[in-house]
Amino acid sequence: MTRLLAAAMLLAVAAAPAFACELQKSVSSDAQKRLFERRESHADALREPPRPCRIVVERIRAGAPAMMDGTFQDATEAASSALAGGKSLRMPSGAAHDAQVLATIMPAGMLFVPSIGGVSHHWTENTADADIVTGADVFVDTCRRLLTGMP
Repeated sequence: MTRLLAAAMLLAVAAAPAFACELQKSVSSDAQKRLFERRESHADALREPPRPCRIVVERIRAGAPAMMDGTFQDATEAASSALAGGKSLRMPSGAAHDAQVLATIMPAGMLFVPSIGGVSHHWTENTADADIVTGADVFVDTCRRLLTGMP
C-alpha cells in the first residue's frame, strides 16, 4: 500500500508540473533577450525524447529596463552614507518593481534593505528589525534631501 501511494504521488507530481521564473534581473534589454533565448534552447534540449513531461516556454511579460533617476540615486546614496554606517551599496536592479513603471512618467528610485542570509523573493525572506529601522531613517533623510535640494 505504501509503494502504491508513493507511486500515485509521484505520478500526480509528474503529470502536472509547473515552474515559473523571473528572468528580468538585468538592466540591459539585450541581456534579457539573450537570457530568454538561452532558456528556450535549454528547453528544446529537454524536449528531446524520452521525456515524461511536456515543456512549454512562454514569455508572459517583457518590460523594458528602466534607469532610476540620478538625483534620487545620489540623495539615497548620501543618506545611506550618513546613516547606514558604511554598509550601503549602490547597485542596479533590473527586477520588475513598481519603480520600473513609474520611471516612464516621473523620476523614480528604489531603496532596498538587506534580507537575512541574502534570501529574497521566498517565503522565508526576513529582515532584521534594526535594518528596517535604518532603511526607514535612510528613506526619510533621502526625502529631506530631495525636498530641500541638499545633496
